Amino acid sequence: EDRPAREALNTYSQAGELAGSIGHVACKAEAMFGLARCLIGEGKLDEGTEVLRAAAELVPAAAHGSLRLKCELGLAMAAHGSEELEAAMARYRAVARAARSADLRWILATALAGTGATQLHTAEEGAAHATWEDAQAVAQGVSPLLSELTARSISRCRESLCSPPW
Repeated sequence: EDRPAREALNTYSQAGELAGSIGHVACKAEAMFGLARCLIGEGKLDEGTEVLRAAAELVPAAAHGSLRLKCELGLAMAAHGSEELEAAMARYRAVARAARSADLRWILATALAGTGATQLHTAEEGAAHATWEDAQAVAQGVSPLLSELTARSISRCRESLCSPPW
């Protein structure tokens, strides 16, 4: 197991425990979302999905929409990692529509990167490249860091059928 991944898992676990101990539900859900993404990225799909479902249950109905969308994005990533490409594509697209509507550009860029990956691996290569261009444009409008992360996510998705974006 590589050290940065292990450190990220530990950090998110500790953050979730601390947030829970002080009763900060939104922070606990955010930490759980980060933990789930790390688990999914390592191929621990069942464990990551379980954490996402638990995080979604914590999020109150009146919470900021980004928390719910992050959980939905994580479930899309888990479906992608399980090679359930049609289900993943539907989830990514739903998240992208909602994120675009709410101007949640980090979530939008990631959902578009995932949509492009599922398009590529379902023989929609032209659509995949157009979607990835959209993802990069959104990311560039946010920050150089998001642009770099999106480019790396797209590269990772191109390499492997079951590699969801980061």
